[in-house]
Parts: sequence; structure tokens; C-alpha cells
Amino acid sequence: MKKSYFVILILLLVLCLGISLISCNNSTANKPVFLGFYVEKTMIKNNSLNLSQFNGIDTNYLAGNDSEIADSMYINYGEKMVIALQFINEKRDVFVDLVLDDSDYGEDQVYNNSSKVNIVHSVETYKKDGNWITDVTIIMPKTKSHNGTREIQIKEVNFLKEMTNTNVQADLSSQSYSKNIKATITDKYVPTSKVFFEYEEVEYNGTIGLEITKIISEYGYPNVIYVPEKIDNINVISCAENILPNQKVKGMILPSTLKYHHAGIMNDSVSDLFILLSHDVINIHPTNDDDSLVHFDTAGADVYVWNEYYNSHYYLSYDINSWGLNLHLLDNETPPII
Repeated sequence: MKKSYFVILILLLVLCLGISLISCNNSTANKPVFLGFYVEKTMIKNNSLNLSQFNGIDTNYLAGNDSEIADSMYINYGEKMVIALQFINEKRDVFVDLVLDDSDYGEDQVYNNSSKVNIVHSVETYKKDGNWITDVTIIMPKTKSHNGTREIQIKEVNFLKEMTNTNVQADLSSQSYSKNIKATITDKYVPTSKVFFEYEEVEYNGTIGLEITKIISEYGYPNVIYVPEKIDNINVISCAENILPNQKVKGMILPSTLKYHHAGIMNDSVSDLFILLSHDVINIHPTNDDDSLVHFDTAGADVYVWNEYYNSHYYLSYDINSWGLNLHLLDNETPPII
């Protein structure tokens, strides 16, 4: 009898161990797996982008494998870093929070949906190539450094498994491009992240593209607003009227893809710097022959525009000389501040 009890006990232990292993394997299989990150800000690989050129700037890029590793990105001093982490998330688990070390703000910085400073901007889950993918976009506090490198190390990314109601950390394995993100702070202006803009698709004179309708103030404004050439691979072709109401910024840079504008897209907002990279931007709703693109009320601002554009359009609401603006007319060269 004792032998029978012993055999039954052994069988029960084996059964429990088997169930435990199956449960463990399922738990591992269900973990969201980190693929890499999107750099919402700008640049990708060192030496992959010549900053003296305006073409080919990619503002949304996945660094997910060895051939496309983004070992650094460039950001402007005083601007917020915007990063989207990407996961395979087959069970469509709910994102809870993440923990990272930030050389500008210290260790163990927690980001979650209720944060006011360490902001989770969005969590998007979608199907791609047969897999469920989750993108977690975070907006990091403004960069303190004027130059050098801001280093980010991701330590934890936590999801909530709905079926078991247990907290499970995502797989930040060494095989994935996962933990270390470096941002090189530069005095070269780089395109502002799309999360700071409201925009919509428009069509003018047969040209289809995006129109910037507003610059969002929810997370503060960059010192210099550089409208990207593309958002989600669609050209930005237009800006609406007064896209930055009642706010002063140091500078504004409009992209070479811009073709149309509404009157006074920035009224008395630019204090130090205005750069127009497009050769020909037309007011689609001119009134009283006023083709003004930007209105200035600050003396001493540096204005860079193409010579051919300045000679073919009346773009300032006030006389340049009387307002003391420093006009720089460009032929083939690029503005020196880029």
C-alpha cells in the first residue's frame, strides 16, 4: 500500500511539473517581444544624412535589425525627444508602464498613461504581416544639454495580461535592438516631430498632400519649429492661417515641399529666425492683393528666402527696411544655419 501511495505521489508531482512547464512556456510565448524603436525626431544612422542637404530627411524610421541600426539620432537643445517603441504583441496585451534611465533626468524614470511630465503620447496596436504589433510612443522632457549626447537606457516595459490579470514584463532580449538609445544634441536644426502638429489631407490645383492646421501646445513648443517635409511618407504642401496663435518662438523653418499657404500663417510669432526652403509658395486665398506668408513685428530677425521667390511674391506684411529685418536672399547655396 505504501508503495502505491508513493507511485501516486510521484505521478502527481510529474503532472504538476508538466502543467507548470506548459504554463511557463505559454507565458514566455505570450510575452510582447521588443523589435526596436522609431525615431520620431530626425536622423538615422551616423553619416547616413548630410545635414547640409534638405532632401531625403526621414522623420519616421524603424531601427530593427543589424543593417538598419540607428546608433544615434540628432535633436535640438530645448526640444523634447519623441520615441516610439515597437513590440510583437500576439495577445494584444495592455501596456502599463516603462522604466528607463535618462542621462538628463536620472535613473528609474517611469512613463505611464497618467504622467504629466514623462508622457505616454499614444499606444497603438495593429496587424502587420500576420503579427499583432504594438507601438508605444513616449514624449520625453526637454533636452538640457547644448551639445554632447543624451543617453537613454530602457530597463523595463510592462504589459498587463488580461486573461490572468498578472503583470508581465516584455522581452528586452539582447538579440533585439533594445536597450540603449543615444541622442546627439546639435546646433543644426532638425525637423520637429509630427506629434507637435495637427494636420489633414488636402488637394490644391491637383496637388495632394498634407496641410499643417495647428501647432499643438499640449506638451510645450520647441524653440525652433521646423515643419518636416513629410509626415507618414506624405508631402507637407500647405500651412493654414495662424497655425501658432498667441505664442512667441525663436524661429520657424518651412520645408521645400511647401507649395501653398493661407494668409499670415504665423502672425507676429517669429522673433529671431525665419527660413523658407521652398522656391515658390502661393497664397491660395489672397485678399486685397496681400500675399503675405508671415507677419513680423520684431526687429533684427534673420530671414532666409530664395531670391526668385522674394522677387516674384510679396511675402512680408511690413516693409523690411522699416522693421529692421535682416534679409538673406539665396540663389543656389543653402542657409548656413542648417
